[in-house]
Amino acid sequence: MALPFIAGIAIGVGAMVLFNKNKSIQKSVGSLLNKGKDAASCGYEKTKDMASEVKDTVSATKDCIIEKKEQIQKTKADASVENEIEVEKDQEEYK
Repeated sequence: MALPFIAGIAIGVGAMVLFNKNKSIQKSVGSLLNKGKDAASCGYEKTKDMASEVKDTVSATKDCIIEKKEQIQKTKADASVENEIEVEKDQEEYK
């Protein structure tokens, strides 16, 4: 029976302490929030820079792959032209 009474007193005392220390609690919570905002904005900037670097790297890799594909296609085309010339020479020799 006395337990709810004791809990009520403890809650009341806690509320009084918080009310009396209200200014110092607000200052400490405010400084923590400001530190959190600074960390979040710094993290956002770092993430933004990293995303830009990744985008540039992906773009450069894409361009490199496209160039290599074009070189391969050009090499294949040149090889097929050379083969056609050789075939035509062979056909002329048999005539």
